[in-house]
Amino acid sequence: FVDPLLEAAPYLPRRLVLQGEPTLVLRPEARRISTKLTQANIADLISLPWEAYGAHLLKQHMLKRN
Repeated sequence: FVDPLLEAAPYLPRRLVLQGEPTLVLRPEARRISTKLTQANIADLISLPWEAYGAHLLKQHMLKRN
C-alpha cells in the first residue's frame, strides 16, 4: 500500500509524511524518524498555534530559507 506513495513522493509538490507502526517495512529511500510525541501532554499540544507554525514553514520554504 505504501510503495506507490513512496514512488510518487519525489514528484509531488509537498513533502510526504507518513505515520505508522515501527514494524512497517519501508523502501530504502524512505527516511524513518522517531519522536517522543506520545509522551507529551495532549492538552499542551492543542493550545499551540499550529496554523501559524505551518504558515511560517511554508513561507520559509517558498523563500528557499529552509
